[in-house]
Amino acid sequence: MRKVFGLLVAWMFMGQLAWAQQDPVIFEINNRPIYKSEFMKDFLASIGKSENDAPTPCTYEKRQALEDYVNLFLNYKVKLEDAFRLGYDQDPEMQKELKTYREELAAPYLIDSVTMDSIMREAYERSRYSLHAAHILIKMKSNPTPADTLKAYRKALEVYEELKNGADFYEVSNKVVSDAQVAGLQRQINPKEGDLGYFTVFDMVYPFESAAYNLQPGEISKPVRTRFGYHIIKLFTRVEMYGQLELRHIWINDGHGNDPKAESKIRNAYERLKGGEAFESIAANYSDDRQSAHKGGLMPKLASNQILPEYINEADKLAVDQYSEPFHTDFGWHIIKVVSREKRPTYEEMLPYFKQKMARDPRAQISQDRFLKNIQQKYGFTDYVAQGKASYQELVNMVDKSIFEKGWEFRDTMLHKDQVLLNFAGTDHTLNEFCHFVEDKQSVEMPGSLEGLIDKRYKEFIKGLTLQYADSRLETEYPEFADLMAEYRNGLMIFSYNETEIWKKAVYDTVGFLDFYDQQSQKKVLDNPEDASYFWDYRARVTVVEVNDSTLLPLDKSLKVALTAMKKQWSSSILKENLMKKCDKSHPATVSVNLKMIEKGNMDYITDNQWKKGVYARPEGMGYKIMIVEQISDPCLKTLEEARGYYLSEYQDEMERRVTAALREKFNVKIHQEVIDEITY
Repeated sequence: MRKVFGLLVAWMFMGQLAWAQQDPVIFEINNRPIYKSEFMKDFLASIGKSENDAPTPCTYEKRQALEDYVNLFLNYKVKLEDAFRLGYDQDPEMQKELKTYREELAAPYLIDSVTMDSIMREAYERSRYSLHAAHILIKMKSNPTPADTLKAYRKALEVYEELKNGADFYEVSNKVVSDAQVAGLQRQINPKEGDLGYFTVFDMVYPFESAAYNLQPGEISKPVRTRFGYHIIKLFTRVEMYGQLELRHIWINDGHGNDPKAESKIRNAYERLKGGEAFESIAANYSDDRQSAHKGGLMPKLASNQILPEYINEADKLAVDQYSEPFHTDFGWHIIKVVSREKRPTYEEMLPYFKQKMARDPRAQISQDRFLKNIQQKYGFTDYVAQGKASYQELVNMVDKSIFEKGWEFRDTMLHKDQVLLNFAGTDHTLNEFCHFVEDKQSVEMPGSLEGLIDKRYKEFIKGLTLQYADSRLETEYPEFADLMAEYRNGLMIFSYNETEIWKKAVYDTVGFLDFYDQQSQKKVLDNPEDASYFWDYRARVTVVEVNDSTLLPLDKSLKVALTAMKKQWSSSILKENLMKKCDKSHPATVSVNLKMIEKGNMDYITDNQWKKGVYARPEGMGYKIMIVEQISDPCLKTLEEARGYYLSEYQDEMERRVTAALREKFNVKIHQEVIDEITY
């Protein structure tokens, strides 16, 4: 037995030794080990490499990059250690920002990814086509009772049967809409009541879209339920989508059929096209669309669901650069020409667009519902209401219409008897808890069925509990999520730490900054490219005269005044006064005179061959500029005020070096150089 125990201990020791060799300690901070794997993960990410990439030959530059990152990594770690010590992780503003980030980061983890991928691929397949359809809607009020729903469904079935027996779709549609009007109101009948034109994926609510895409042209759907009520849909055509379509068109307005000359005019335009005349020329002369006529009839690029259905039908028959025969719509007579037809994007190219759409589309709920069901199965969920062992009917009885105006109040004493409604993940949730939830969830909305509203709130109550529990376990179940949250939190803490402990202290440390400036300014060298920002190049003291109109103040007159001003060293005000005397008094020019210090290389004023005293001129729009170069200064060191930003940045860097050096000593940092020396990447 002792022998077996000894072998077991030896085996465990050898395992620990092998693990330690594979992932040795590379640093120690405050007696806490940091392993090589953690450092390498950060380092490789910083240079855009993966841990699976094969190492490449070692070079001086690679070793230097590694050593530089060692310092960056340790400085980051000791500042983070001090930030935790000082309580930066408890800062309310930081926690608020972290919460917002967490909500965004958690969203993809709180859905069923397989289901979501299936929904997005379905959307891509549907996006291949644009549909032209019409519908008849049997409306329902919000939060309908079962009786309301049944009544609407029966009415929808009646309409469906009528259409199946051959009734005209638009006649039935007009009749349904007319029957729904308030008694006594007159209504103009729309000959195409319910016509939706062309639409594609995401243009309609998901149940409607699904029903429409499952129809063949000419078919009529059975009643389809959406949040608006029940729909009966008729599909007319299905047109393949090519991305955006660019068309030219000629449109002749016939005044809704009241202009008999319109058809003759479009026929004449068509004959001229066949005779070889350019489409652009005919559109410019014939088309009643004045916005596009001056551009040769060119319309903006549009998706097919943004274009008249008749245009799509005709364009579908045409190749690029072909034009149609004349055709008629409710708007008049038309001829179109296809300019370009975009290639349909791939699924991968459309994915960002689909994700953006899914964020606001109810169909994303399908994926989340699947996720919630999986979570409930995984952690245990029992709905006593569904089993008939509990009821929230007492709550239904106590609410009133004020709940639709956000005015209902609940008190614990209002409940005669509390009861457990459900159990999730080992925790009971009661009717009292649900009552408070309903009170908190009130919003101003259209009045409806109280029972329907409470039924809806109960589903939301279950969903909220499930999501909250799933969200609380993300860090435990998904290490990569925990890593991302820690990385973001640490980044926020380090920024706050740097701002408070280093950057602001450097700004307010006036004595230390002046001492630093005295020392560093003496080390700056004019010929050192790294010090170029601290020096002025050659500079010219220039009086700049700007005249807006040379016809009101000719250049030759201004040059004479400028030469005199240079010779007599006039001030800017005297120079301007003398220039204005040369203007026509009834139409004086706009003249500005400004003194500037211009650094060499600023070609807006004087060119390289003008770096000497003198008077120079150049045209400027309708007027001109005159530059009076009065003095040239040699390169020189900028003053503290002129280069304050550069010196302050240096001082902040110096403060950071001092802080991190002190922290390394404070937290007893140990570097295992032998581990660093063996690193290859």
